[in-house]
Amino acid sequence: MRQAMDDCRPDLLLIGEHCHDFTLDAQGGGWDGVMNYAGFTRPLWTWLRGGSFAPTFLGSPLRVPRLGGSAVMETMREFTAMTPWRSIRHSFNLVGSHDTTRIRTLVGEDSRQVDVAAGLLFTMPGIPMMTYGDEIGMRGESGEDGRRPMPWNAAASADDGQSDATRWDPRILGVYRGLIRARNLSHALRHGGLRWVHADDDVLVFLRESAEQTALVHCARAAHEPIAVPARHLTGVADAQTAYGRDLILSGYGASLMADKPEVNIWTWPRH
Repeated sequence: MRQAMDDCRPDLLLIGEHCHDFTLDAQGGGWDGVMNYAGFTRPLWTWLRGGSFAPTFLGSPLRVPRLGGSAVMETMREFTAMTPWRSIRHSFNLVGSHDTTRIRTLVGEDSRQVDVAAGLLFTMPGIPMMTYGDEIGMRGESGEDGRRPMPWNAAASADDGQSDATRWDPRILGVYRGLIRARNLSHALRHGGLRWVHADDDVLVFLRESAEQTALVHCARAAHEPIAVPARHLTGVADAQTAYGRDLILSGYGASLMADKPEVNIWTWPRH
């Protein structure tokens, strides 16, 4: 199939619907990339799963645990290390699909956790793959429950008699629009490499760096005390502009990152 595609149009991508460890199957000679359930979706779920709801994953008999950010970072880094960068760049990242629990249901009561999931979706290396309705907070536990038709009535309100499963959430829609805009305007988020800067239970911080630009990404699943990022990681940060979220706090030693709720912050600056 790959040979036929190359003969027809060399710029086409062949993406494999792969649900488990893809590291031996995506070495660059066949698929250009995969649906990155193993190296992105599963780690993200373990970080953001909320409440008592712990779904299984694509028929797995194991419930999804809740893990800290360090374990999530190590899992993502291990998959990235065992796969050619070209395959990582051409793989679909997804926070859920028509075969899984929807992200709004997975995170539990606090809808701001969806912001964090979307933040990782649009800032990590790879191709963001959105499932219709996630951008308006559609709910669904799994299977057919997550395959409800798209509710096109955008004017739905809290007193219209509609259920939470079908009503649009304008706040989440605004988050998706803002993050999509940040990605579209950032060369680093679309083309840059990946360098991890910090990880603990509630925080993931990383850099995306291209020949033209650096992007600093801060994802917090909960409020946390300020984190000091040394200047040696942030060459050129004095020229940073806010691409999404709060303004960056700079000092002589580097940057201070903080959160008072689940949130995503992105700052970019040109490389000289």
